[in-house]
Amino acid sequence: MFLSKISSARRHAAARATEAADRLQTMLRYGWEANDDQMRACVEQCVRVAGGDRLNAGARPGLVEDVTRRSVTRRGHWWVRRPAIEEVVTVTAVEPEAEVFPAVDVYDRLTCPMTIVLAEMVFTPRGATKRVPSSMPPPGCRRLIDISSNHSVPMPRPADLDAIIRCLVRDRAAASVGNVE
Repeated sequence: MFLSKISSARRHAAARATEAADRLQTMLRYGWEANDDQMRACVEQCVRVAGGDRLNAGARPGLVEDVTRRSVTRRGHWWVRRPAIEEVVTVTAVEPEAEVFPAVDVYDRLTCPMTIVLAEMVFTPRGATKRVPSSMPPPGCRRLIDISSNHSVPMPRPADLDAIIRCLVRDRAAASVGNVE
């Protein structure tokens, strides 16, 4: 998420490797094809194991069911788990010399206020994420909020995320009113 250009380039290249595709298919079922019965069984299994699953722990069963159903789309007679591996390969194809590169330096280009809600249990090294606020100008307009959650904050912590967003909107509205002469 907040990696240097070199680290980001390495991660993007690694994501395109066959082993990475195999891990995504195994762990998240990306690109998985299923008939109607297999799809229903998959949804039921995801709901049944959600409490002990590090990706869905803390999420309401109905929400896990809804999100899981939305992650598959009909393709002919089959259901396909999205994103497909081909889509992952496409979005991980980056040009190292591109004007805007998916790395921590992209934050130097932003001039607007920003709040990052950072889950404790993410796939990004914590040291990299802690560097971000100090690297983002302008000072005082960037906030990093830690939250005890997995990577998908809205699922297990919807009320906490709602409170963060409401506070952010309230703060921005108050700042706008203060700037009016």
